[in-house]
Amino acid sequence: MARRLVEQAEVIEHLGIAEEKYSNALEQLRLSTIGLFERLCDRAHAPFSDAIATRVEMHDGTGGAELWLDYPVQSLTSITIGRNPAAPDESLTVGDVNVLSSAVGERRIVRVDGGEFGALDEPRIVQVTYATTDDLPADAQMAVLRVIAQTFRQRGSEDASSENVSGYARTMANLAAQDEIWLAAVRGHKRGVFR
Repeated sequence: MARRLVEQAEVIEHLGIAEEKYSNALEQLRLSTIGLFERLCDRAHAPFSDAIATRVEMHDGTGGAELWLDYPVQSLTSITIGRNPAAPDESLTVGDVNVLSSAVGERRIVRVDGGEFGALDEPRIVQVTYATTDDLPADAQMAVLRVIAQTFRQRGSEDASSENVSGYARTMANLAAQDEIWLAAVRGHKRGVFR
């Protein structure tokens, strides 16, 4: 199973609590905070995670030479273009630097052979099979941990096991909206804003 942006052990360490103090409500707070961060970054469909050995993505043809993937690339396996992925019109040679340009750790792939990823007036499906690199940005992890900690402390850590999840959720959303590190991390990782 892929690792989430922030794991239970990291929350325990960040809060400085004993493992047995980690409650169901705190686990729900962890998952809710990660979920909110990913939704705000338009990453609900492609959550931040550790490396994925094989990922297949289907994209509409862009009509241009650039294609942006959901995750940073470790290595490309195949790229096909056509109306039917089972019988594509074109298969690109992924290892040929005269056909494609991509860099490890980047989401962007560029055709350098003069071709396009489909055409706007003639839609094509672009199927990309690739291995990803880790996508666990440190600033996003810190933003999530900060909001979890602020929420936990504001709700009262003396008896966290009796706290209700909905109370955490309201507090978490309010604190996140005011946390500058959280806001900066969301801006920096929002889908469509590539670095």
